[in-house]
Amino acid sequence: MNVNAAHVIERDLYVDNVISSFKCEKDLIEYITEARQWMSTAGMNLRSWIVNSACLRTAAEDENVSDTCDIAKVLGLRLDPK
Repeated sequence: MNVNAAHVIERDLYVDNVISSFKCEKDLIEYITEARQWMSTAGMNLRSWIVNSACLRTAAEDENVSDTCDIAKVLGLRLDPK
């Protein structure tokens, strides 16, 4: 699947949060890469990624963009990423 980051952001952006799901880690990695590049052209740094994949959580930590909270709060919802 070729992920279109602009479409995902347009569809899933709520105030300053993007809430999305992907069928596989490959699609998520593609989205993260494309979205960060796309948003950086507007001077915005996408950070505080919360994912439920241990592998991708480690990758986010390596790039210092991981949110280390136990429970994520988004629009009044409490989400457990683990």
